Amino acid sequence: MVERALNTAVSPKIPTLPQVLKTHDSAYIGKWHLGGHGALGQQPRDHGFEEIAYFDAGGSSYFDWRPRWDNRKHYSDKMPQPELLIGSSGEATGETYLTKDLTVQAQRYLEQRAETPEKPFFLYFAHFSVHTPIQAEEDYINHFEGKDTLGNGGHDNPTYAGMVKHLDDSVGAIMKTLKETGLAENTLVVFSSDNGGVEYTNPAATDNAPFKGGKACLYEGGVRVPLVYYMPGRFESAWSDNPVNCTDFLPTFAGLTQNNVPAGIDGQDITALLENPESDAPERTIIWHYPFNVIVKHPDNGLPLTPHSAIRVGDHKLIWDWHGKLELYDVPDDPYEQNDLAATMPERTDTMFRELREWLEENVEERYFPQRNSNYDPAKDVRGYSFVDLSAGKI
Repeated sequence: MVERALNTAVSPKIPTLPQVLKTHDSAYIGKWHLGGHGALGQQPRDHGFEEIAYFDAGGSSYFDWRPRWDNRKHYSDKMPQPELLIGSSGEATGETYLTKDLTVQAQRYLEQRAETPEKPFFLYFAHFSVHTPIQAEEDYINHFEGKDTLGNGGHDNPTYAGMVKHLDDSVGAIMKTLKETGLAENTLVVFSSDNGGVEYTNPAATDNAPFKGGKACLYEGGVRVPLVYYMPGRFESAWSDNPVNCTDFLPTFAGLTQNNVPAGIDGQDITALLENPESDAPERTIIWHYPFNVIVKHPDNGLPLTPHSAIRVGDHKLIWDWHGKLELYDVPDDPYEQNDLAATMPERTDTMFRELREWLEENVEERYFPQRNSNYDPAKDVRGYSFVDLSAGKI
């Protein structure tokens, strides 16, 4: 574990989980990617976590990762810190595959916590799997290469399948440790993902069908992800179709642990929904903003994805393609987003678009808005619809 003092000047306006869960010890394992490649004062410890093992980057090799995680040499002489603090590989486990190694470290942490049951804990375990690079152990790849079902539903990458199995095995190992240590009866386990599967690798890693799009898209294939809350005796086994968001974690965890929920945050405490999953939760608004041109291909035209923003109000989701197009979908009725309602429901489209623009104007810094290309030539546009500035000149 890297020993250093907490930087109390970090993001004072943004409450983080360790700061909110004052009743619990907080620890971190896995993918950080918050400060960004070793940014000073933005590592897990600076936000109140005990660092078990982590790496501050978007992806990591699954083999021979430790040298990069433990590197202390600066990328640039302009970096202000005396040494680079981009991660820590933690204690040796003897494992040679990253997912297995982090799992063992998590199991060890749980076993240690079981020795002091009077002190509650919060473990944030963020696996790198199944992020690129697409790498799995050979026996995991072989497990899928010979299956007759390989290729069903567009899932024909045995290495990616092996990565998913690695992740599945990790979840199983964690659950087994919780039961063996006696922690399971009083521990809430939450499993989720940050975005839909990646469809743009070569060969393709996975396929989100029948949902439209994938990572970086604001269609359901990009934003609809697994979410499981598990606590024996507290929450009954049931499905819920109510939309929730990762921003709900903080207020929900605070409510469940009798800690104060900070004012002015985006998320909602969904405890009532967990206790009665089949109930209809009050209508809510969820907003996404992805202002980048990226290598992801648009699922409709196969061209590079343009900046997008979206708003969901109740059942309806409006997607703003900043190239100049609005789409409206009734998500429960049309989860695969095949029937664009923007033209047939103009009033709803206008109302939701106005609400989206107003929220962006009030909450997003100008540098996070797409910039116009001065070299744009409508005559050479290959998208089938020319650029139209729908921002009303305000953003």
